[in-house]
Amino acid sequence: MTRRHQKHILKAAKSNIEEKFQKQLLDIDDEISALTEEDGMRSEERLEALQAQRAEIEEAWSEWKLRSKKNKGKLSSRIQWTGERDKTLKKTIKHDVLLGVRANRKEKCKARVGVSWLYEGALVTKRGSTEMMIVTRIDNNSVEVLHNGTIEWHRNMSLRPADWMMED
Repeated sequence: MTRRHQKHILKAAKSNIEEKFQKQLLDIDDEISALTEEDGMRSEERLEALQAQRAEIEEAWSEWKLRSKKNKGKLSSRIQWTGERDKTLKKTIKHDVLLGVRANRKEKCKARVGVSWLYEGALVTKRGSTEMMIVTRIDNNSVEVLHNGTIEWHRNMSLRPADWMMED
């Protein structure tokens, strides 16, 4: 166990002790406030006993706070350290689910512009060009075209119908 872990554990133990003192004082304060509402001789005796008990707890807490660091160090050296720690849960990744999520995200990120005029066999031109090409295959957002005897791939958004440039 590293020194850093030991310091963390000691700090947690010290805060636990302070919380215990605070809780005891709050419980006694609650009892005192309940007794002040009642009248009678017995309640006065009980009230004095509770106030004495409160003073003892406050004194024990102040003594605990005033211990020198050397004394606290001795106290911590008496602790028997073990290597046991609460085990953290390890992340398990389901790769098939992860691949499905990634595929869904990829589908959602694609441009969803419907191009009704784009079909296999259509005459198209590249945006800003007058050379005609024939669509041979459409695959998602990319289109395979036949251009001057070679096969090329273009984005469907960069293609225009060939007849839009022709005027009758």
